[in-house]
Amino acid sequence: MHTYFTKNIATLVTKLLRIFPPEIAHNLAGYALKKNLIPFHINKKLFLDGIDLSSQLSDKIRLSHPLGLAAGFDKNAQFLAGLSRLGFSFIEVGAATPLAQEGNKAPRVFRYPDKKALINRMGFNNVGIEKINTHLIDFFKKKHTQPVGLNIGVNKTTPLEKALDDYLLVLKKTTEAVSYYSINLSSPNTESLKFLCHPEIVESLAQRIRTETSVPLSKVWIKLGPNLEKIFFQSLVESVFESKFAGLILTNTFPVKEPEAGGLSGLPLLEKSEQALEWAWEVHEGSLPMIAVGGISNGKDLYERIRRGAALAQIYTAFIYEGPFVVECILKEFCDILRSKKISYLDELRGSYYS
Repeated sequence: MHTYFTKNIATLVTKLLRIFPPEIAHNLAGYALKKNLIPFHINKKLFLDGIDLSSQLSDKIRLSHPLGLAAGFDKNAQFLAGLSRLGFSFIEVGAATPLAQEGNKAPRVFRYPDKKALINRMGFNNVGIEKINTHLIDFFKKKHTQPVGLNIGVNKTTPLEKALDDYLLVLKKTTEAVSYYSINLSSPNTESLKFLCHPEIVESLAQRIRTETSVPLSKVWIKLGPNLEKIFFQSLVESVFESKFAGLILTNTFPVKEPEAGGLSGLPLLEKSEQALEWAWEVHEGSLPMIAVGGISNGKDLYERIRRGAALAQIYTAFIYEGPFVVECILKEFCDILRSKKISYLDELRGSYYS
């Protein structure tokens, strides 16, 4: 296990980063990851302690545990080598758009530590799929075994009627370096996406992916927001299921106007994202894989998401606040809960909320 000294240093550095504005702190952390300045490697086997946490990402990919990193932290796939040492079982990068874009003007990220929350209005800032793909291929060629997902968005300047073309352009330009894709049909910071969040769009997207790309739908997940009415949300879930997409990622950030405009993430999202899992389960009853994201910060949160039917889970805001040992802490707490309930395999837990 890691020494008390090492963990104290990591905790101190995490706290020191909060002295800086959020985006500067993020860039400093990214630089440290990119330059391999974080002097430890978390051994995922230490989390397991005799409990089988293995989880299925796809027919071909089995993970050692269910906890991954959500899209948004590593937008340009530049920090993968450093992130892969922190214990995540899978990492999602992006959002990637066909063309590079700067996103919205700063300041565009805001911390609310008393609520363990963030608000961001980044606006899909990224270097474009050409450069992102280069970074992904470089990581892949170095024989890293970390499964990497690519989140896909739409360029701000793309007309609404051409929005699906952006998704397809990104899909066509990527390679085997991508383990799976997630498609944003929701984002508080991209106005056009709210018009794409419709069952007919889901069906049209599926048809175009089948006919215009070589990417199987079994590698494509759909990411939805937490702010939809139940009947409409469930109609979207039904379309995702019937179109044979890989599954659902629930949920994106919650759109807010106050105290800043943008997407709210972290602890305030916990109930909404749990509710989304429950609503989705009512439709597919366990037949459609789900990745839970939103407000997960400890072992109990992870337990409740798996219990509500999630196959996997992702964190983002908890990583920002808790630092590089967050995965180890969450999984150790999770294993303690499983032991207390005499659960040895995740399949015993998954969906048990409904029984």
